[in-house]
Amino acid sequence: MIFNLLRLKSLGFANRTPKRPARRMIGEWVQPLERRDVPAVIRWDGGAGTLVWSDPANWEGDLLPGTADQVEIGADPAKSENPTPITITAPVVINRLSTDRLVSMSGSNSSLRITSGVSNFNAGLDLNYAGLAVQGSGTVLNILGAPVQPSQGLILSIDGGTLNWSGVTKMDNMVVMINAGSTIQLPDLTNASNFSEFTVQGGSISAPGLNTLNYSRFSVLNGGKANIAALADASNSLVEVVGIGSQLNLPSLAKFDGGRFRLDQGATVSAASLKSVNIGPATAWSFSWFVGQDSVLNLPHLSSINAIAQPSPNEAPDARILLRKNGRISLDPTVWTTTTGQISISLAGDSRIDGSVILGSKTIVTGSGTFGGSVDNSGRFSPSGDYSPYGSISVKGDWTSRPGSVMDLQLGGPSKLDRVMVTGQATILGGDLKIQFSDEYNSDPNLIPDGRLQLMSWSVWGGQFTSTPDLVPRTDGILITAQTRYEPTGLIEVLARHRTDPDVFTVSDTTVLRGTNSISYGIFTIRRTGPMTVPITIGYKVIDGTAKSGTNYSFPGGPITLAPGETERQIRFIIRGSSVYIGNKTFQVQLTSASDRGTLGKQTLATVTIKDTVPAPVVKPVATVSTGTSPKIVPASKPKTVVQKPTPKPLPKPKFLTKPKAVVVKK
Repeated sequence: MIFNLLRLKSLGFANRTPKRPARRMIGEWVQPLERRDVPAVIRWDGGAGTLVWSDPANWEGDLLPGTADQVEIGADPAKSENPTPITITAPVVINRLSTDRLVSMSGSNSSLRITSGVSNFNAGLDLNYAGLAVQGSGTVLNILGAPVQPSQGLILSIDGGTLNWSGVTKMDNMVVMINAGSTIQLPDLTNASNFSEFTVQGGSISAPGLNTLNYSRFSVLNGGKANIAALADASNSLVEVVGIGSQLNLPSLAKFDGGRFRLDQGATVSAASLKSVNIGPATAWSFSWFVGQDSVLNLPHLSSINAIAQPSPNEAPDARILLRKNGRISLDPTVWTTTTGQISISLAGDSRIDGSVILGSKTIVTGSGTFGGSVDNSGRFSPSGDYSPYGSISVKGDWTSRPGSVMDLQLGGPSKLDRVMVTGQATILGGDLKIQFSDEYNSDPNLIPDGRLQLMSWSVWGGQFTSTPDLVPRTDGILITAQTRYEPTGLIEVLARHRTDPDVFTVSDTTVLRGTNSISYGIFTIRRTGPMTVPITIGYKVIDGTAKSGTNYSFPGGPITLAPGETERQIRFIIRGSSVYIGNKTFQVQLTSASDRGTLGKQTLATVTIKDTVPAPVVKPVATVSTGTSPKIVPASKPKTVVQKPTPKPLPKPKFLTKPKAVVVKK
């Protein structure tokens, strides 16, 4: 809201009353057109006084226009085939303006406010980082002609004004605002992106072809109306509807990944085509979905809700669905809706989820509210885990508790206890019932716990019962270790089962990465299994290996204490970085002791490997060649294979090489 006010101010709309008289502003705007000798035909109704301008040659009629005249600026075909656009570079306020020439507005100081009558921009509007306002009952602006897509600007229809803008198919980083009694029609708009904002505050907007809303916001407030029936993709956008009578029907919405719903004060949103959604994590200051006072979010065909992993440290690790003050999410009770990933569902103030849900292992339900259908639970029910010290959750259908699930109840006196009440049949296939007694039991030894888990009387709990503290004194001095009482109404009162087996602590080998920064961090985990009903202190020591403490790493000293129910403890330690390769280094962590009710498991010694992320240098072999002066080093080449031929034996000297003797033949 602050951003919008600043933006309004920068565009000249922060104050509806111009700082200077309208006559002077009109004169300063139109006179530059005359000085440029624009080829235009300008008409007016002649109903006001005269205004002396520098070049009246372009004007028709006997009188010059005055401040109250209705002005029309048209192209003169005899002087120009392509008339020069009307360029607005400063804040301008005018009663009515009709023109056959393109109106061009550019720059943060450019704005145009039209305050009465019917205006027509027959050649379109070029709006870039500028502001346009149509103000006043009966004030109408029709923008026709060749479309120029608006970008990074502000459009207002206020105090009963009407804006009809055809040809606009895309809005990029635009702010569109409509207040009570005002209207904006964008019949050709199909796409809005890049942080565009639509705020319908009591007025109405019609964008029947809008198909995609990406990284943007659409708000309907104070009984506003919106027609965006074609919207199919609103990923990474905020859909906000607030106020009695405020309604938004999204019959085509099929993709809402990373999107946020915000409903409050009697609002209604319906999205009948949404079947599966990847819900984004809450930010550090906000929610994923919020359904507030007397509001309804209708998702009749939604069958899957999946939590997107935390994309950055600035956002919460979980997706958060908040229902408050009779807020309601309406699902199809005949279709199961499944949750997966890290999702927190928070109920308060008679809020309600109408439908049957299958809750995944990472889903957490907290607070007070109602499930109108059945619940198949593999997650955690923790009524006290939210904004109140005690909570009450009702399930109107059947209840199934799966192995790995947790029922986490906080129990105090008769008026201070968590409740999970099941109206239908309960099937307990496994899971844990963890009961934690309040501090009242430490100060009042005569107080008897009154924890109630309402199930059908024939149900059997297949999980384990734990409590903190695990022993509760009674008035007769007997320690309560387990107590279960069945009543005809099907009420089961469960206190605790005392477990005497110890908690077991183990560690395992870990590999972390060394970066090039001077300091990075690693995580070492100590794990715990068992009843986990009492706090236990663990001692450990760190043993240097090739990694040296203070040089390669810094590990905090022990001992540490794990609270009841704490399944593991992560120890954060410092890794010293290096920009050069030094190779992998190791050190060890050894568990040395455990306090009463704790014991060390099979693996108490773990090796931590600090893996070097800098590549090892490549060493190439070299060969030396002597030149007679100084040795020259040349890269060694692969030796060639030499095949030795056998040495031929010397041939015998031929006899004809000696001169033959003469032979005399006697007759």
